[in-house]
Amino acid sequence: MSLSEDDVRWMVAAPTYLELQEGVIAQVGERAYREELVPDLRRLVMAYIDVHDRCDGTIGKTFRPLGATKTGGKLFKVRLGVPGQGKSGGLRVLLALHCEDRECRVLLARWRRDASNRDEELAADRDW
Repeated sequence: MSLSEDDVRWMVAAPTYLELQEGVIAQVGERAYREELVPDLRRLVMAYIDVHDRCDGTIGKTFRPLGATKTGGKLFKVRLGVPGQGKSGGLRVLLALHCEDRECRVLLARWRRDASNRDEELAADRDW
């Protein structure tokens, strides 16, 4: 089965949206953010849910599980390439997924160079 964007409930945690505006959007621009980064992330999430409908797998180093959320979802770290920088210089996005319910929430988004070892802990502390 192939999912469409309408099949998944997409959310961004409020603090994360401010982080996106100040960091990611400011650097790549609104157009690249809306037309490239967001669609790439959504396609990756939909492909993952299509294959792993119980959130029980990985996609190489691109999409890997980090643990559980407080509400029973799964926490994932996603490596997202940025035009001209590839994945190694790109974004690290921490997601909370409820695959069976087809819900995805972006918890954190950081440039690789800005990501700390504590990002996973910070994301796990956010309620969802």
